[in-house]
Amino acid sequence: MLKTIDIEQLERQLGGWLQTQGDAGEPIALDGKVLRGTRSIGCAKDTLQLVSAFGHHSGMVMNQVAVPDKASEMKAVKPLLDAMELTGRVVTADALHTQIDTAQYLVEEKGAHYLLTVKNNQPTLKADIAGLHMEASPP
Repeated sequence: MLKTIDIEQLERQLGGWLQTQGDAGEPIALDGKVLRGTRSIGCAKDTLQLVSAFGHHSGMVMNQVAVPDKASEMKAVKPLLDAMELTGRVVTADALHTQIDTAQYLVEEKGAHYLLTVKNNQPTLKADIAGLHMEASPP
């Protein structure tokens, strides 16, 4: 019986239901992980990489998508979040997602706010932030 189930349809239905279970304004975190047990010794191509959107407070995974590799994680943001209501919510992500396209998508298409980590993958932005001398300001 399980072989006959349309897994994508099941994920859409389950993801939609999970989104109704948490706090509607709860911040959402994006994170990618390699599924445990899928890594072959010396062969990274056989791993299963998932990118998930989960609630900061509830810890509930509200949606997730599989991606072929870490580089594709950036491309997974839109398919991951398209079905989610994010208006007025804060979305957090690691430095990999600190991209203009991601920020524009979140603000312009989803009506969300974002908090993105800035590291060496955005050297100009990192230098601009350092130039603000925020270390003297309280958090």
